[in-house]
Amino acid sequence: ILRAAEKWHFSGLVVSAAYGGPLEQMTLLELRSHSYHGPLFDSIVSDCELYSVNDASGWNAANWDTLASNGILVTGDNVTVRGNLLRNVDLGISVTGASCLVEGNTVESFSGDGLRGLGDHGTYQYNVVKNSYDVNGNHDDGFQSWSLGADGQVGGGTVYGVTLKGNIFINCTDLDQPYCSQMQGIGCFDGMFEDWVVENNVIVTDHWHGITLAGCVNCR
Repeated sequence: ILRAAEKWHFSGLVVSAAYGGPLEQMTLLELRSHSYHGPLFDSIVSDCELYSVNDASGWNAANWDTLASNGILVTGDNVTVRGNLLRNVDLGISVTGASCLVEGNTVESFSGDGLRGLGDHGTYQYNVVKNSYDVNGNHDDGFQSWSLGADGQVGGGTVYGVTLKGNIFINCTDLDQPYCSQMQGIGCFDGMFEDWVVENNVIVTDHWHGITLAGCVNCR
């Protein structure tokens, strides 16, 4: 956990929940602003590998639901997440901070959402998200966003200026994968979403929501 800090660079780390005692769910890497200690900004996570366990081939649905950790959570601003590999996780990369860059990452084998982008003016480009596991009531997404109002109400605000470019989203690359999810591709509900650009993405899924922005203003 990196909190209330600036100008840090994590590179080349291997982070796993399996390294410390009994396996339990957690968030493997957090870059957090804090209401008392202060903001986090201008930091980088690059070329790291993160996984709940190295081999999840023997996991059943209950294992995926209760043992898969979240990958990377960013609540600070101006953070770059680049070139990382996340495997066997619940949520892949989640960002609520503003002006963050998420590029060139691979999220492979996940049971929640691959990417979540809730902060303004974020860029998500050239990422690969694949192999979604349907093991609970979550509606799985390759990329998901929603807005929050001033009172925290979902759908009560606006997410501004996000770019989604050149990403690849595939629900399952192996037709024999157990618990293969009918993952939504780019699912942005409970908007508003203003000044977004969504271009040159490839989406392969069995769901009817390939690209959906519900409540978009001045988007392309």
